[in-house]
Amino acid sequence: MKTVYSNMAVSVLEARINDALDDCELWADLKLSEEEYRILTDKIKNKLAGKNSTKAYMRLLNTYPLCCITQIVYFVVYDYKDKFWEPWAEDLGSSIDSNQQRAIGQKVKQIFKLREKIKKDYQDYLTSILSVRNKEINRKAAD
Repeated sequence: MKTVYSNMAVSVLEARINDALDDCELWADLKLSEEEYRILTDKIKNKLAGKNSTKAYMRLLNTYPLCCITQIVYFVVYDYKDKFWEPWAEDLGSSIDSNQQRAIGQKVKQIFKLREKIKKDYQDYLTSILSVRNKEINRKAAD
């Protein structure tokens, strides 16, 4: 079932992702299509509006935590190559420094830990996400 539609507000997407996560053990179990990921990325990019301050990132993470984490997870699945922070920030029309990386990374860990149904260790998330990413790469290679 599709979760993300282009005609939905970010607040609606936040609620839909929340509902969808109830059936997931891991964040990557949402199984967002690449199209849904691109829509979500555009929505977050529009909210960020080119601001690259720590305050802007934190406001976004505090207001739409599930959308932000979902976008990060699927950035790894669909766009991650060998570097994370700079390409991720560029996808959002922004830039990021090492202090912001640290602050955002800590907030992301906090959000992962707060999610009730998803109780695995942070490292388990990364392993799971990379596994989904590898499956996606293999699927694309087979096409």
